[in-house]
Amino acid sequence: MLELLKFIHFASFSLAIGAGAANLIAGRRLSSLPPEAMPRIGAYRLALGKVQTVSLVLLWLTGFGMISYGPGWEVFSDPWFQLKFAFVLVLTAISVAANLTVIRASRAGRPPDPQRMKWLGIGSHVTALVIVGLAVIAFS
Repeated sequence: MLELLKFIHFASFSLAIGAGAANLIAGRRLSSLPPEAMPRIGAYRLALGKVQTVSLVLLWLTGFGMISYGPGWEVFSDPWFQLKFAFVLVLTAISVAANLTVIRASRAGRPPDPQRMKWLGIGSHVTALVIVGLAVIAFS
């Protein structure tokens, strides 16, 4: 069971990082696209955001599953794990902020604020990479 949870955890993290990178690249290309392409690109970016959100939910579920089937809750006594977990909380807060921004914009019938989404995207990507580094240290 632990191996299955690890597989889903690593696959989810890979999907989240990949979708985030693709979304950042698409965002950088927006200024060079004709206005008629914006709805299609917006739909593509929304789909990537959904992949990231589902991946984050799976990361939470598999993370707690791995703790339950693996080292147990004493893993929280490790300062490196505590720091990693703090960054997971930051990443989750960024994800919630991005999703709320998209939902509010959708309800208002307009695209989300591009500057806000840009910085939330950069913040989530940097935070995710920091989490990988801290995980390597915590589980070494």
